[in-house]
Amino acid sequence: MSNEEYHKEKSLKEELAELMLREELFWRDKSKELWIKEGDANTKFFHALMKAKRSRNRIDSILDREGNRHSSLEAIEEVAVNFFKELLGDGSSVNSAQSHFMMDVIHREILDADNKSLRCPFTLEEVKKAVFDLQPNKAPDPDGFTMDFYQKCWGFLEHDILNFLEDFRKQDDTILFGEATPREAYTIKEVLDDNEKVSRQCMNEQKSMIYFLDTSRSIQSKIVGILQFGQGGFPIKNLGVPLFAGRLDNKIWEEIVNKCKAKSAAWMNNWLSQAGCIQMIKSILFAVPIYYMPCYSLSCKAISALDGMLKKFLWEGSKEAKKIPLINWDTACMLKEEGGAGLRKMKLQNLALGAKLAWKMYNTPQKGWYKVMATKYLDSSEPERIFIVANSVGGSPIWKFAWESRKIITDHLTWKVGNGKKAKFWRDS
Repeated sequence: MSNEEYHKEKSLKEELAELMLREELFWRDKSKELWIKEGDANTKFFHALMKAKRSRNRIDSILDREGNRHSSLEAIEEVAVNFFKELLGDGSSVNSAQSHFMMDVIHREILDADNKSLRCPFTLEEVKKAVFDLQPNKAPDPDGFTMDFYQKCWGFLEHDILNFLEDFRKQDDTILFGEATPREAYTIKEVLDDNEKVSRQCMNEQKSMIYFLDTSRSIQSKIVGILQFGQGGFPIKNLGVPLFAGRLDNKIWEEIVNKCKAKSAAWMNNWLSQAGCIQMIKSILFAVPIYYMPCYSLSCKAISALDGMLKKFLWEGSKEAKKIPLINWDTACMLKEEGGAGLRKMKLQNLALGAKLAWKMYNTPQKGWYKVMATKYLDSSEPERIFIVANSVGGSPIWKFAWESRKIITDHLTWKVGNGKKAKFWRDS
């Protein structure tokens, strides 16, 4: 090969690499996936994700309340608008005396200074910071414009974005606790009706549920008839975390394991390199169980199933053909500096999060949730008792989790000898 041919071939290879990188960046931007980096030869993967995302986010038709299907863009818009108009109420006038009465009986939890701060209008500075903190290649609207567009055109759009945010309001779900009696049900209904009139926000009865604990069927029937809500059963979910009565059901962990398996099967690993597989485990598959792990102790069965699923995905992906692992799982879970892949074992991560829960109990005694736990399980209001007190018989799964995990902290604590007034000879563990 002549010198001229060598330089020409080198130039063509560099041009090809540049074009391939541009193509990959284009499809990565379309797929809106941030957990994997460009330059890893994942163009087909990004392309497939983009097609699946478009199909999933598209609304082809919608049903109205009468069950009629509408497919035109105008009809879909009209049905959606009418639904939320009916849901949020008609904005009728409110009795002023009734409004003042409601405000007087509500216990003040927020100081005037805090309330003034919360009601202050948004400033351009804080909105700009929020916009520029977002990922540039994420699209917040169906129009397809990414955050990079809003960041680059901030000088033209800043006031439009500010006006939009000032009109935006959000309402969270609420859990009300009460005694299972008809009298209590009538009181709750009256409070909800008054709140609806004062706030002008209608409650969604179709999504409201009643849950009973140790209540006879006859009382349950009466309360459901008074409130006119549906009746549900445990476990329920609040902010995605299961709430249950009694012992922790293994079905909860089976559901989490199945979610992880479904994600691993759906993420077409055939197109991912080994580095891409590792990154997906860290960013996607590990995020599903870790959302639950700060609250509950994983069962041995769940730990084995989750670790096994991650190992299988790392070495085999979505293919059925078995492969021989290049390194064992213990080595893969070591730090990169120590020759590992930087992955984590489920059991150790779970214990670390449980210890963090115990540390929060010690470090934030002013929080309401701590006061509930301290009243029920600790023998005094002193937060350091979490590290000393013996386990409580019949305690909740959350308490048991924090108590069992505290050993990570107590193994590294030293106690200073004092006058003995805080020591409890018969109760300290």
